[in-house]
Amino acid sequence: MATLDPQSRYERLSGADVTNLLAERPGTPWHIGLIGVLDGDPLIAPDGSLQVDLVRDALTGALQQASRLRQVVRRTRPGQGRPVWVDAGDVNLDRHVRVVPVPPPGDEPTFLHCCETVLAPAMDRFRPLWDLTLLPGLAEGRVGVVVRLHHALADGAAAIRLVQAMFDGPPLSPTGHHASAPAPSGCALAVDAWRVRVAGARALLRKPPVRGLATAAGALGSQLAALMHPTEPVPQTSLTRPIGHGRHLALLGVPLEPVHAVAHAHTASINDAVLAAVAGGLRAVLASRGEPADVTLRASVPVSLRAAQPGPGGLGNRVGVLLVPLPLREPDALRRMELIAGATRREKVKARQAGPLAVMTTTLGIRLALPLLRRQRLVSVFVTNVPGPMTPLRLAGAKLLRAYPAAPIAGNVTLGVGVLSYAGDLGLGLMADADAWPDLPVFVDALRESFDALTGSTRQ
Repeated sequence: MATLDPQSRYERLSGADVTNLLAERPGTPWHIGLIGVLDGDPLIAPDGSLQVDLVRDALTGALQQASRLRQVVRRTRPGQGRPVWVDAGDVNLDRHVRVVPVPPPGDEPTFLHCCETVLAPAMDRFRPLWDLTLLPGLAEGRVGVVVRLHHALADGAAAIRLVQAMFDGPPLSPTGHHASAPAPSGCALAVDAWRVRVAGARALLRKPPVRGLATAAGALGSQLAALMHPTEPVPQTSLTRPIGHGRHLALLGVPLEPVHAVAHAHTASINDAVLAAVAGGLRAVLASRGEPADVTLRASVPVSLRAAQPGPGGLGNRVGVLLVPLPLREPDALRRMELIAGATRREKVKARQAGPLAVMTTTLGIRLALPLLRRQRLVSVFVTNVPGPMTPLRLAGAKLLRAYPAAPIAGNVTLGVGVLSYAGDLGLGLMADADAWPDLPVFVDALRESFDALTGSTRQ
């Protein structure tokens, strides 16, 4: 059996995976996903009904290809180590594939409202932590789709792999069933957990013990202190306040090639260009709210550690955190991108060397950090950029025309910007706290204008 912990015989959740389970609170779901628009012709029957069975059949093939889609989290008792992934047996796709018709006129506002409704509830942890919702009724016969994956299941890069399995899964086997792996007993988990602890203690003893313990404790303490009292706190703005339960969603599409070209010409990355546009959007919002806009804020940007810390399976969460200053005081978009590019080059090296945050690798660190996130003074916005497939995906023969990411927000950071490159476009999914962002359209318009200033050719 594959394992996420090289010392364990079982597929245990990593510290980051456990963090994503503990981070979920009532009214604050903790899943990521994809919002898309499908060519509806292959899914619509001659009588105009939606052929849901075609999608279920396609997903049956995906279940055979991606075992994580048919697994559940088994909680463990004290002494048994971290939770483990176990096979759920036969998965009832009627509970994972839903249909939510978009009411007339099927335009963008009604579609976004339906997506907000689909994304709002938390996921049932007694079932595999994913679902797919079809939203028929869009203009031109198109069908919306929302895929949800609990963040404990995967980070952004791993989520793309699972989505690809769903959309481009293999054909059905003759039986349509798979063999279920037996779940480990409590005794087996306890023995395995003891083996992991012994291996960890031996590894620690290979170093000077006091130095190893001091380093771990120092990293934990310094990161907790940085959340509340950073050496360079971001200015207090209306962008940071404890989030509520309501969410506003907005989507924006930008052609990928012009962004790539302008970034390459200025020794920057696509991510630098996105961050420059986000900074322009935040600058416009603060100005419209009558707040000082000549400030430097900070974005929290995940950085993949998969190359630096290879592991089996390719799923789960293996990311570090990149803290990028956003110079809102700079009015020129190109100059903002150049400043951000210089900062990200410096910070990316440090983020990959540091690895995962120490506070998110132990249960103690997680439980100490989560309450502090509602009062942290380190970051003002979340920005996630995930490379997606450049060739179009298909779900049961229906081409995925457009794709946008969906990601959660947490603590007192009221805005998250997800970016997904797909089939020649950048799809931006904006998730905002409803109370803090009644003016989300102002940000969307300014974001579009910032991309215009960078490339001169954007489209919605």
